[in-house]
Parts: sequence; C-alpha cells; structure tokens
Amino acid sequence: MATPSASYWHFSTSFVSSTFSFYFSPYFSYFSELFSDS
Repeated sequence: MATPSASYWHFSTSFVSSTFSFYFSPYFSYFSELFSDS
C-alpha cells in the first residue's frame, strides 16, 4: 500500500544513499589504491 509516508521514506533513503555514495566514492577509491600499492 503506497502511503505518503512510505513514499517519503523511500525518497529520503534513496536520496541519502546516493548522497552517501557520491561523497564517499573518492575515499573508497583512494583507500583501494593504497591497499593495491602496498
């Protein structure tokens, strides 16, 4: 059942996950380079 709160929760979680991946992807690539070099 699609309630307004459910759709808002889905939007907020997708927005947070995309923002999280956008901000932390450079750090993940940086650490992966560090581990691959060592």
